[in-house]
Amino acid sequence: MDKTDALKHARAELDSLGLNDWSLVIDARPTRRLGQTRFNASTIGLSAKFVALNAWDEIRVTVRHEAAHALVGAGYGHGPVWKAKARELGVPTSYKRQSENLVLPRQALDVICPIHGVIGSRARRPSAGRRYKHNACGQAVTFERRA
Repeated sequence: MDKTDALKHARAELDSLGLNDWSLVIDARPTRRLGQTRFNASTIGLSAKFVALNAWDEIRVTVRHEAAHALVGAGYGHGPVWKAKARELGVPTSYKRQSENLVLPRQALDVICPIHGVIGSRARRPSAGRRYKHNACGQAVTFERRA
């Protein structure tokens, strides 16, 4: 979706939830998060990569997710108070429950299982000494720069 259209729709969404005094920005740098609530600046940021890859229906879920944070206030994280507000707004409390049409931005590293091939991506390598296994088969995975 075009950034300008996304901001226009998101502004209308926030206004409908009573968050008229909150501002919206498109964040150019984030690769791992889709949105962010900045309480100190009363701002909700949306990832430019996420916006470019998705339609309004998927972006709207993220806007409402962040709006739930704004409505409950700082300090609640993704705990029970936030979850209650998220459910009230019709927001899934897990990405596993979000739309099948959701497209997540790819990260710099591919996660590779020796049996199943590429199974995901990460923004950076894990800490030295950490080992990861593929939950589906138990095989150790490797991390390689995307081509």
